[in-house]
Amino acid sequence: VIDDLANKAWRRATKEEPEGRELTAFLLPLVGVSGTEGNVQLAATPRQAPYLDEYKLIESFRAQRLLIDVGDGQVRLIHEAVLRYWTDAAGWITSSRDFLKTVARMRLEAEGWEASGKPAISARGKRLTDKVSAAAAILLEHDRAWSFDTSTPTFQDKRLRDYCLALFSKAKDPRAVVTRLEGDNRSYVNIAASYGLDDLLKRFYKTDPTAFDEIFESSSRASPPLLHAAWSHHDTTQWIADRVKDPIGRARDDWPAIAGPIQRGRRDIFDVLMAAARTKVNGQSLEELLRCPNQTSLLHHAAWAGFLEFVESLHKDHGFAVNQPEHRGLLPLHYT
Repeated sequence: VIDDLANKAWRRATKEEPEGRELTAFLLPLVGVSGTEGNVQLAATPRQAPYLDEYKLIESFRAQRLLIDVGDGQVRLIHEAVLRYWTDAAGWITSSRDFLKTVARMRLEAEGWEASGKPAISARGKRLTDKVSAAAAILLEHDRAWSFDTSTPTFQDKRLRDYCLALFSKAKDPRAVVTRLEGDNRSYVNIAASYGLDDLLKRFYKTDPTAFDEIFESSSRASPPLLHAAWSHHDTTQWIADRVKDPIGRARDDWPAIAGPIQRGRRDIFDVLMAAARTKVNGQSLEELLRCPNQTSLLHHAAWAGFLEFVESLHKDHGFAVNQPEHRGLLPLHYT
């Protein structure tokens, strides 16, 4: 019964199967760990998830009474049985066991670090390298919940995030990569951009400026640092856009960096990237220069996100056509 209810809730929210990064992003904030063995326990997470996809999932699972409100704007799974009898969740916990143990160990370290007054990181050599790698892995898996400047993690998660950020600030190689639970990887420079770590980015740029212009990760969705910063961090986005060769910041799957702030309603970041794009027009229209996958325009995605401000700006200020169809013949109006 639980398996059926969970799958129904998932498909009602996403129309897809529960797997990969989406399953990790949904479950990780709801799964706590305790002890060095990473014993699984229920955890609360903010109901208002930063991404629309996760918010829809939370509301769908609430509707099926698999998630309950626990006060302070937070929700948690109704019972550990959901993790045992929802097949996809049980499989995720099994495959993520080593990572969950790392999280448990780092939580204990974070408690001690905070109790000692958050001292400067003293580890050196291989011990420091290993700690930075562990911190990078945790920051990466939690990036959808922790990396935005509007993120509101729980007290325990904030302590872990702060400890991981203190460790990660000691990273030296922007091209070092850490592997996600589902197999693809992310570079240190992109993690730093996602979290708006300006001081670390400046150190990375001093030692390896070309790392900001290249895509050297393995994922088919890999993208440059500018795109990662553009989801949430205005100053970081401006700093990178002023230095890279291509301020369009296009990912390997053809998304331009400016799509992120449109989806998140960040007009300040949108304006930075639109101004940067204007310097690269060279006879093209902005609409063509900033074309998105499947022949969609930014106007399609602004309409889908429901931000009238962006729709009006793209059409009135930047000349985007309201009657331009995408690959299926759908107009921006159809995306509303």
